[in-house]
Amino acid sequence: MRKTDKTPYIFIFPFFIGFCLFNIFPIIYTFFISFTNSNGINSFDFVGASNYAKTLFRDQYFYKSLYNTVVIALMYIPASIIFAFLISLLINNKYTYFKKTFQVIAFLPYIIPSVCIAFIFAMLFDTKVGYINQIFSFFGLKRIDWLGFPLTARFVVSLMLFWKNIGFNILIISSSLSSVPQKVLEAAELDGAGSFKKLVYIVLPTLKPIIEFLLLINFVNAFCLIEEPLLLFSGWMSGISIVGGPQRSVLTTLWYLYDKAYGTTSEIGVAGAIAALQFTIIILIVVLYSKIFKRKRDTL
Repeated sequence: MRKTDKTPYIFIFPFFIGFCLFNIFPIIYTFFISFTNSNGINSFDFVGASNYAKTLFRDQYFYKSLYNTVVIALMYIPASIIFAFLISLLINNKYTYFKKTFQVIAFLPYIIPSVCIAFIFAMLFDTKVGYINQIFSFFGLKRIDWLGFPLTARFVVSLMLFWKNIGFNILIISSSLSSVPQKVLEAAELDGAGSFKKLVYIVLPTLKPIIEFLLLINFVNAFCLIEEPLLLFSGWMSGISIVGGPQRSVLTTLWYLYDKAYGTTSEIGVAGAIAALQFTIIILIVVLYSKIFKRKRDTL
């Protein structure tokens, strides 16, 4: 019988322990407390599925948070990917100089801490002292309460996320443009194909899997959105302290979970149920997304 070399398992064992402690255990623990009335410290009375029933059938804000998350995602994700694609084409153009510099500049917002991003947009869109409204006043235009109305609040949050995430999309698309076969482009050019036809019939089909990946990863990240809107409407930046923004128009699922767990009610069990439902929704999105695009690829 062949003797198994245990050396690789010794090297991966520390990672495996850390992965179980900080990834697997929190998921299992979250599902556990979702069936209790836990206060997070010493109360773990089993209450069955009552937390799920309360969230699904008697909690209007859960569905509002889901709706807000999807709306905000649809407001910035398509635009972010489209603009990232166009900017990547410009960066990778043979007539463009300082390509690496442009890539670094475009990627900088993605690595800026969320606190700084929220502070920047609070300075820009604050009703009284925001630079945007100061410019409006300079030209004799009426000030806009950007953070005081649902529509404009969603616009500001979407613009903030657009600016933050476009650098990541540019990095991925720019790197993928190198996989476009140059010989095919040259052959198409010899056959008389213009830039537009090469873009539509060669570049876009080649980048289709990358664009599908970016759509999925951006949409999943949208369900993890909490820091930017919470900081923007926390009061210490913009002077506005509203849970979920005006009329809870930017209350995301994760923000609602946080408020349930650490807000005035401290319903840890209900927060666990919300977390479990959000986890299930994300898994369903990934599975359905994979099924839909796999079916499309199979039919081609």
